[in-house]
Amino acid sequence: METIQARWDAARASNQAAVLCTVVARRGSAPRGPGAVMLLTGDGFSGTIGGGKVEFEAQEEARRVLSQGAFTKKTYRLTNETAADLGMVCGGEVEVYFTYFAPGALPDLSVGGFLLLGADGTAQVSATGAPGLHQECFTLPLSRRGTVYLFGGGHVAKALCEALSRVAFPVVVLEDRPEFLTPDRFPDAKDRRLVDFSDLSGLTLSKEDLVVVMTRGHQSDFAVLRQVLPTPAGYVGCMGSRAKVAVTRQQLLDAGIPLARVDSLKSPIGLPIGAETPEEIAVSITAQLIAHRAGL
Repeated sequence: METIQARWDAARASNQAAVLCTVVARRGSAPRGPGAVMLLTGDGFSGTIGGGKVEFEAQEEARRVLSQGAFTKKTYRLTNETAADLGMVCGGEVEVYFTYFAPGALPDLSVGGFLLLGADGTAQVSATGAPGLHQECFTLPLSRRGTVYLFGGGHVAKALCEALSRVAFPVVVLEDRPEFLTPDRFPDAKDRRLVDFSDLSGLTLSKEDLVVVMTRGHQSDFAVLRQVLPTPAGYVGCMGSRAKVAVTRQQLLDAGIPLARVDSLKSPIGLPIGAETPEEIAVSITAQLIAHRAGL
């Protein structure tokens, strides 16, 4: 499925009209919460606000807004009876803004971190904001905080970069082999960097960043881990067997990495789902990173 960002950029480049459907409030039980978005342009939809009949009705409303060129907001109330009528098993309600953008009016999202959506149909990009609904103005974060720094460009890294990009993780791929760092190999990467794994002094990591290590060998894995574990990075994981993990753990301790920080290393990386192929391993790692992002 085409991403919302890709559809937005294409519509903006071709001066298309568009409708942004945004869940701005949820009360009780409902499939998606505030910040869930779906974008309609003349050639279709991207994104989802929950699926089922609610989304079907929201798509119909979006088509009406696109044809009439006017903002509206709508509340879908899911009582026990209406939830069943809408093909859902939960009650509650969601409020949705249908923000209309005339041809040529889609703003450049790269200039700010938030999109402010007013109940009067206005929309503007802002550098600052507090996510959520504030006096009928909904502040939508344009990107989730934190970047995945993916060390290695092999088969699993390739599959992982694609999987992470589909769930809104910006990915920076770092490799010491230029032939494994081409745009064709990593078209979804936010950035690709040719580095020396033994010297990452130019890399700055914050507590919101995530590090995944899967270089071509144990020595380069260790070289990366020895440098990134002392940083504030909120998540550090390394691919490898349990035997490799035991050796790496002792090497890190011998190198002076504090025990608590070594214990925080996720290795073997990913959720234990019996993954074997690169694509399956990518799913298990992506799931673990989603859980980390959600604070689980």
